[in-house]
Amino acid sequence: MADTVEYFTALKSKVENGDFASAAGSVFQFNIDGAGSWSVDLKDANTVTEGEHASPDCTITANKDTFDSILDDPNSAMTHFMSGNITADNLGLAMQLQAFLA
Repeated sequence: MADTVEYFTALKSKVENGDFASAAGSVFQFNIDGAGSWSVDLKDANTVTEGEHASPDCTITANKDTFDSILDDPNSAMTHFMSGNITADNLGLAMQLQAFLA
């Protein structure tokens, strides 16, 4: 089973290498209950940082079990979203998250 904390730790090198050009220009905030908060800054710094960003463009909220299951099966993200297990305050940007999960 995937682990949220390990995922964000591994994501750092991908972001720093510019692997997510499709989402460039945005800051994503992930608030994962049971795993902490992580920001992915593709606007100014190409970084992944533990903690909250001052002004994210899109905030994703879920619990650790839900996020872990999405990491295991990215196709389940829409089902979790429709059932309210994961929320996003900017749906347009949230749709770009497939790039992060692939």
